[in-house]
Amino acid sequence: MYKKPLFIIPVIILAVISIWALTSRTAEQPVSTQPLKMIVVRDLGDVNLVQEIATKKGFFEKNSVQVEQVVLEKISDTRNVNTVLLSGEADVLMTGIMGEFAVYLNNADVRWIAQTFTPFSFFAVSRFERNDFSNIKTVGVIRFGGEPALITDAVLSATHLDPANVKLVAIPTNAARKELLDKGDLDLIIVNSEQFIYESKLDTRYTVVSPEELFAGSSLYRGIMTTGKVLQENPEAVKRFVASIYQTMEYIKANPEEVKQYMREAYRYSDEQASQSYGRFIAAYTGVNFVPSISLLENTLTTIKDKFKPTNPERGLGEFIYEAFARDAVTAGAK
Repeated sequence: MYKKPLFIIPVIILAVISIWALTSRTAEQPVSTQPLKMIVVRDLGDVNLVQEIATKKGFFEKNSVQVEQVVLEKISDTRNVNTVLLSGEADVLMTGIMGEFAVYLNNADVRWIAQTFTPFSFFAVSRFERNDFSNIKTVGVIRFGGEPALITDAVLSATHLDPANVKLVAIPTNAARKELLDKGDLDLIIVNSEQFIYESKLDTRYTVVSPEELFAGSSLYRGIMTTGKVLQENPEAVKRFVASIYQTMEYIKANPEEVKQYMREAYRYSDEQASQSYGRFIAAYTGVNFVPSISLLENTLTTIKDKFKPTNPERGLGEFIYEAFARDAVTAGAK
């Protein structure tokens, strides 16, 4: 009987091992994705914190998604987060959900893919004491349209000011609003950066109303937005981005001392300021469902219609939501 040479057996074994190793390496390699362009708005403290920690701690890299920043130093009517997103200059945006809902009802190709937290970096600052808020006549706001208009409504409600009895002045930057407050030309201003509050020492010179007071019981939430076009053309990158943000927020929640140390170093916060700011994140994040829910839209639809008078108020709500990636992120957990 013919016998196979013994040296053939090791050769066969080596071949099998080589094929297995090659297959394993191929399976472990990340799926190729196009870079994802993320809008970064300067001085938008709550969103900036999450974006910075995600980058610093390598969550984008961990999830094999290449994120490029599209930085907006200034916001205007012609160049804002929506014009940049919808033009294709950027792919993802972290911003207020209700403002984007209004944009969607104007037939824009915007999609809500995750819910993150309630706003925690907006403050109302007044030269009047709380007992004298009835004397407020002029209010410096960020902008008249979009999400800032809803922020303004929340501020007026929380400070018990009648919109019919105050003059609103739109001023795009915190510094410009503060300057007019210092001069006495404005009685109250909206500030959208906790860091600016401390750097300018507004908390030691004026009456400051915190975001916890401004947005208690509010339907205003931050979320992650993209477009239908991006979902079709680069879904894997969007999925990995959503997972990265969820993991980042869970990391912030689980590592208070490290995050507070980051605030002290990056923002030059004192121990007390870092503790306050961290506590605001926890309050804003706790109990928020990361997965988008149509019930939020149903509960706010009338308000959005009345406030913004959208061109297509009857547009189907379901098309605005794409919840699969957020659901996957929560199911996978903060790995």
